[in-house]
Parts: sequence; C-alpha cells; structure tokens
Amino acid sequence: MHSFRARILFWGWGVLLVLLGLFAFSLSWVERELVIEAEQRASRHLESVRWLLSDHPAFADPAHFEAWVQALGARSGVRVSVIVQGRVLADSDVRFEDLERLDDHSGRPEVAEAEDAGHGLDIRYSATLKKDMLYAAQKVQAAGALPAGVLRVAHELRSSDEAT
Repeated sequence: MHSFRARILFWGWGVLLVLLGLFAFSLSWVERELVIEAEQRASRHLESVRWLLSDHPAFADPAHFEAWVQALGARSGVRVSVIVQGRVLADSDVRFEDLERLDDHSGRPEVAEAEDAGHGLDIRYSATLKKDMLYAAQKVQAAGALPAGVLRVAHELRSSDEAT
C-alpha cells in the first residue's frame, strides 16, 4: 500500500513538473511572438512616417516641423523622432523647447545600426517615457519635409501578462 502511494505521489509530481515546463515554454513563446509582432508594427509605422514626411512640402521653420511630428505621434500612437547627426530635430513626445536638452542620439543602438546598415532595432527602457520600448530606426535621404538623417519610431513593449 505504501509503495502504491509513493508511486502515485511520484507520478503526480512528475506530471506537475511537466505541466510547469510546458507553461514556462508557452510564456516564452508568447513573449517572442509579441516582440516579433511589435517589430513588424514598428517597421510598418516607420515606412508610413517616412512616406508622409517625404511627400510633405518643407516646413517654414523647426517649430512647425516639431508641431507636425507631435500631431502625427498623437494620432498614430507611436513615438516619432527625426535625428540628424545625433541631434534630435523633432520628437513627438518631447516639447520643442526641450529638444536642445536631449543627449546626442548617435550612440543609441538603433540609430548607430541604422547609420551603418540602413535599419536598426533595439529594446530598452526609455528614461524619457519611463517604460520599456521597442525602437525601430531607418536611415533616410532628404525628400520633401524629411531631412537626411535617421527616422525613428518607438512602441511601448508590453509583457505577455499585459497582452492576455
């Protein structure tokens, strides 16, 4: 009888461990899928913003350019930044008066990668927004209202428990 109880207990713990392993694997898979989906969404937004700016006539001054980028960011739900030689010319989440206070962005991983390879991606904590973000950047040529430099969009990266 004692032997039968021990086998039941052993098999019960075994099944529980297998189920926990499957649960951990599924969470990992969901997290990967969320990141892939966020990367694809960021790439689509990046291309849309590039197209809109390259099709737009040049702005009268930097303040009007910043106001347009802020309006675009508010309407699209993504953070949009235009970076030239490391300097942020416009950012949808930063007021025009505060742009000068921003650090040189040329060392940011996605910006450096975009400068070198044409496209860049990075996931990190945003000190400005105080949340984890996925950044996608693309090197762009001057066209319309778009200056030559790096165009960047950012999406908030949500964890798997927020998505369910």
